[in-house]
Amino acid sequence: MLTGEPCRLENYSLELDKHFQVVAFRPQPGQFVCIVEDITPRKRAEAATQKISGRFQNLFESMVQGVVYHDASGRVIAANHAAERILGKTLDQMRGEAPADPRWRAVHEDGRPFPADTHPAIVAIWSGKEVNDVIMGVFNPVLDAFRWIKVGAIPRLRPGESVPYEAFATFERYYRAEADTGRTQGT
Repeated sequence: MLTGEPCRLENYSLELDKHFQVVAFRPQPGQFVCIVEDITPRKRAEAATQKISGRFQNLFESMVQGVVYHDASGRVIAANHAAERILGKTLDQMRGEAPADPRWRAVHEDGRPFPADTHPAIVAIWSGKEVNDVIMGVFNPVLDAFRWIKVGAIPRLRPGESVPYEAFATFERYYRAEADTGRTQGT
């Protein structure tokens, strides 16, 4: 404060059970200004948001269903542990990959390649509509086999916008009538 530079700090009063933000500065030599603002509502909202965010993060990480977030171009930006386990790839290995990436080796049930432009996340991004119950085989490099999954995707839009900025795909293991042996025709 003696330097003339503004000083900003937050403080909690246990006695008042309130949070305050204090801004103090010296506009001119011999003058001192101190502004005190009650920021209790904001701090409580932040605490509630952190609590909810923590719960959602715990849910995201503990789900048995795989969840993968895709940006507007379809590239992977986040995935939970179940997605890593089902797909046989870590988030670091998936990050930045798009459904068109040949390393995914996705196939239809009859063994035909699964075109990237029909991947549920891409369809949700392009159409702005939810996609459900798409069956696909995805090659799991850890198992050296295909894993059959049932996929859905939901586009995410910002308030007031009509073009999705991302989509998330959710999926679970899908057990076909014949054994999930890992080898699929045509692959």
